[in-house]
Amino acid sequence: FHLALATPMEGPHWPEIVRRLLEAYPKPASEGWDVVVAAWAQQHQPEVGVEVGAHFFAQRHSIPIDYSRKFPLHAMLDHEMDAFRFLGTTPCLSPILVTRLGSHLLRTMDHDCRLPLHLVLDHSPYTWHSGMIDFIQKAFEAEPRAATIRDTSDGLYPFMKITATADVATFPNQRIVLDMVYRMFRLDAGNFAADALQGGS
Repeated sequence: FHLALATPMEGPHWPEIVRRLLEAYPKPASEGWDVVVAAWAQQHQPEVGVEVGAHFFAQRHSIPIDYSRKFPLHAMLDHEMDAFRFLGTTPCLSPILVTRLGSHLLRTMDHDCRLPLHLVLDHSPYTWHSGMIDFIQKAFEAEPRAATIRDTSDGLYPFMKITATADVATFPNQRIVLDMVYRMFRLDAGNFAADALQGGS
């Protein structure tokens, strides 16, 4: 398994090989963050990173492997320390994740009708680390329509979740965050204003 990660391979069968290795002996995927980061940081096919991450989060949080395969971003972002360690301490992974996974996962709702953008905005103060802000920005730019959808857990739009946070961001990230709030609001300002007039119903 470690040799498989050390040498990125092309071809349609390589993700299947990694999957079978992990199913036969799942322990390597739970050994540490470096294994998951290696699966993403190197030039592996996206399916390889998803598979390694799926086994890691399934074992770490006792969630079904099928869930973490289907919702790899949700499985990672649902736990603040995981999200911070994966994105906050390795900021270069943000564009890699967004680019390789594709925008379809950023607009995929889980069983609770929550989007990845909703989950990552729950993790203050970790949310406002520069690496996390970078991921939020990349995710928003890749799928801006996600900002027009309320979070079912609290009824807030993403721009509301940002502004409702006690410690939004400190300089020099403040300008980036405020710019995101403005752009999110401008996406559907008429609808947001109508909601406010109706009492947020």
